[in-house]
Amino acid sequence: MEKINCDIIRDLIPSYVDEVCSQATREYVEEHIQSCGECRLIAARLRGQTLAGEKLEQKELDGLKKIRNTLKYQNIICYVLLLFVVFLGILLFFINKYSALLVDQPLPLVVCLLAALAFSAGSRGHEPAVKKNYLLGGFSLAIDIYFMVLFIYTVRRLIAGAETIFGMDLPEIGPFLENQLIAAYFVQTALLFYNFFCIMHWNRNCHWLLCLNLTGIFLLLNYDVWLKYMDNFDTLQASLLRSTFVLIGIGAAGILVCLLLACGIRRKKAAGNT
Repeated sequence: MEKINCDIIRDLIPSYVDEVCSQATREYVEEHIQSCGECRLIAARLRGQTLAGEKLEQKELDGLKKIRNTLKYQNIICYVLLLFVVFLGILLFFINKYSALLVDQPLPLVVCLLAALAFSAGSRGHEPAVKKNYLLGGFSLAIDIYFMVLFIYTVRRLIAGAETIFGMDLPEIGPFLENQLIAAYFVQTALLFYNFFCIMHWNRNCHWLLCLNLTGIFLLLNYDVWLKYMDNFDTLQASLLRSTFVLIGIGAAGILVCLLLACGIRRKKAAGNT
């Protein structure tokens, strides 16, 4: 009879632990487990499992909340960075105003790259980049190389006292270069937006491409500042080369850090799968 009584109690223990039984059932179970050590142990073990499950569920909810907050901050970084780049472009290319933000261009580039790295440290961008991303990255790099060669060649021709460049008189060179800079700025900004989109919506690892796009954009800003406001031909070539390679060096450092972060993420993911 005692065995039958324990079997009944063990059927009632789950509802007793979950507190979904009647008061009479609760009193009946409590009276029994006071005198039955085995049933008391079963009830304690089940209660411990229930608490552990609740803690695990709460931990999962906290993790999801943390991910949502991280994604929110990533979105903010993305929008602020895009707005800042657009603001600088409008200020220089269309309002023709030499802002204090462009006096020392490496500094705003460093700030933008740090923002891109903060964006890279989030929970997006774990899938490998696809062929299209690499092709567009190569296109962005080609734009940078083209303008480096174009402006260095133009400066050398000016220093040499040439009266025509590319078959055009000197007064025509400014608008010729300016129009190309504006077109390239729109292309680089569109590529920056596209890479943000790939990271945020397709989880692509395009963080290093963000650094490449930002470096290209600031190179264009640098050349436009030179085109509009540089008036000292004695130090023109040295100044242009120095600013160009400083920006390239900073951008290369940002790209390298992003690639190292990507390698770390891949190793962590691989370790988690094993």
